[in-house]
Amino acid sequence: MPNEQTIGERLLALLERSGRSMAAVSKAAGYKTPSGVQRYFSMDYDPPVLPLEIARKLATGFDGSAINRDEIFSLAGFPSEPEGKTVKFEGASDVRLARDLPIYGTALGSPREIEGEAIEQTFLDESTVIEYLPRPTVLQGRADVYGFYIQGSSMAPRFEEGELGFAETKRPPRVGDDVVVFLAGPDHHDGDRVNAVLIKRLVRRTAQYIELEQFNPVKTFRVEVCRVKHVHRVLPWREILS
Repeated sequence: MPNEQTIGERLLALLERSGRSMAAVSKAAGYKTPSGVQRYFSMDYDPPVLPLEIARKLATGFDGSAINRDEIFSLAGFPSEPEGKTVKFEGASDVRLARDLPIYGTALGSPREIEGEAIEQTFLDESTVIEYLPRPTVLQGRADVYGFYIQGSSMAPRFEEGELGFAETKRPPRVGDDVVVFLAGPDHHDGDRVNAVLIKRLVRRTAQYIELEQFNPVKTFRVEVCRVKHVHRVLPWREILS
């Protein structure tokens, strides 16, 4: 069952469970005044995911209480606290990697009914960069590439929850590629607006529909082209590490 609470409401629940005051959390998190965190503990505060930098500060603010740090990082789209370790890429030891590869915020969405089946979907916010990672040598100069963290288990064992993935926006995907499918819904103000994504495998593509596959549980289904805004190809790790 999806969590219908806002990020702010969930933070307020954690605050109450911790037994601490907002002022105490704010001070422990490194803010000068309680107003530094007040906006995050508002019922109306509801970004797609909690920014990673804020999650780190609030996790520190709750240290020593009944609140586990992973509970805070789950609001930022991570199943557990990111280790913050840099991946060392073969052949790049003498090159200073630019830390400019954007990682977009993701969160597990409520299942979408397609062809009578409940299909796992993800919220991916391209306007929210939760962190920048070192850019592998093979991706230097590739402004069309972004990263994201896998939410849910529908693509296991191909992709496990919490795993980092990369996608490219310019190269058209082929049948057999893993893809990020941006789904659009009617919006009376801005036209069709992206409201969720599907991270699946591309099985077939026609002028009327795209056919996708997931692995857990195994399902193949179709999505009408009129509901698809973009289809981005997921980069295999063998290409990134080559």
